Amino acid sequence: MRERLAAAGSPPYVGLTWKGGTAPQDQLAGPSWSLYKEIGIQPFAAALRDFPGTFYRAPAPSTARRNRDFRARARAAVHDFTALNEDLEGMLALLALIDEYIGVSNTNMHLRAAAGKTAHVLVPCPAEWRWMAAGESSPWFPGFSIYRQALDGDWNPAFAKLRQSLHTLASREQFP
Repeated sequence: MRERLAAAGSPPYVGLTWKGGTAPQDQLAGPSWSLYKEIGIQPFAAALRDFPGTFYRAPAPSTARRNRDFRARARAAVHDFTALNEDLEGMLALLALIDEYIGVSNTNMHLRAAAGKTAHVLVPCPAEWRWMAAGESSPWFPGFSIYRQALDGDWNPAFAKLRQSLHTLASREQFP
């Protein structure tokens, strides 16, 4: 996995997820909002614009158009590691090696925590129980930073806060 990361670019390595779960219309047990999360790719990429490093898309395969949208907005390429969705050990190895992980709640957030790492979680409103109804942290995911969608559905404040957090990280002399 180290070789795959190095072949794609230089550190810091940043994993991304803008979509997680099964869409309500595709769920066998009936529609359930809690199993599906998706954020707008364009504002997400804009929040990441000019953040240094190499980006990796982990779960949820995406279309070529969405990848182009991300690349144009973030001014950075995103490398496709979605094949690891079928290889939890490989995904765990990736999540243990990358420097940052940013995205919606999904299985990879749990794997990241199991690896003893932290993440930046974009939480839709209403939130799942594990992310609590309010606050910037979760007792089940210590060290994870939470960025919440507003009650009216607006993601802009969450993306602005994420962008500020990432700029603070980037300004450190030594990246984690």
